[in-house]
Amino acid sequence: MITNDFFTYDTDNKKELAILLTQYEKYGTVGEDEVVQLVKEEFLEVDDCLNEYYEFLQNYYPDDVIYPMDEFDEATEGMTRWEVARAAFYGDFCPVRDFFKFNAYGNLESMERWDIEKEMEESEEFKDWIMEKYFEFDPDEWDEIIGLANELIKKGM
Repeated sequence: MITNDFFTYDTDNKKELAILLTQYEKYGTVGEDEVVQLVKEEFLEVDDCLNEYYEFLQNYYPDDVIYPMDEFDEATEGMTRWEVARAAFYGDFCPVRDFFKFNAYGNLESMERWDIEKEMEESEEFKDWIMEKYFEFDPDEWDEIIGLANELIKKGM
């Protein structure tokens, strides 16, 4: 059983994983790339990755950073009261929500955790980043499963 903060799968159930892995076959066989794709699509739990999503946005999309509502004063520091009022009025902002960000027009948009989780789930780039950062392919763990999957593919299953 492999578990960490982001992935949960049981490599003891080799037959079931091999059957799942056959769905990722492109050229008559499966290998490491298909295992990574399987783990990313079936076993990556992005709802547990909120802190990593902040890091991802700060590093790659600093204009899209999401702030907790209790950091409102720090995030709007340097803006005049008029600019803050304008950004809230023209944005989609409600101060009782848990998070906020500045949209492409510089207006404020408030959001809840489930809004952020939806963003994370829809972002293939974020999922790829998580996979590169945290998933390590262990051949010893997956060789038998890859072999079973390739046998199933040869049999036409």
